[in-house]
Amino acid sequence: MPFVWKTIVSSGQIFGDKTVGSESRVVNGLWFSYPGYNELLAGAADLRIDSNNKVPNPNVTVLEWLNRRPGFEGKVAAYGFWDVLPSIVNSERSGVRVGTGWSVHETAADLPRLWSYGPPDAPVLYAALEDLRTRRPRVLYVLLGEGLGAVR
Repeated sequence: MPFVWKTIVSSGQIFGDKTVGSESRVVNGLWFSYPGYNELLAGAADLRIDSNNKVPNPNVTVLEWLNRRPGFEGKVAAYGFWDVLPSIVNSERSGVRVGTGWSVHETAADLPRLWSYGPPDAPVLYAALEDLRTRRPRVLYVLLGEGLGAVR
């Protein structure tokens, strides 16, 4: 992953490499998806989020916060394999553009449905790259999951 190590590491931040003293842990104690993504994107655990149900997130995520900042309005997008992502970022309230699930890109329709909650990563990446090329968001969050095997 040369892009990650040459570009992101030198110009950004990566958390979670405990071999270099950069541990990152969730504290919600639930150890499954929606509570963890809320904690990651909102910055704190929330005991109200205790399932993977498609319930709009009551918390403001960093994506929503950015989308409200001058110069970022309408310039924040999120793409992901998991059809719960619109709830996690509360796309209706936040105004963050979200593409997810089997309708994320036309190529998804031709793929076998290995998982009920969304397609493999390729259509997600195609959709994110198309958005990057055509709408030029300033912030683009991409949630990949093919390697997860299943959302718990």
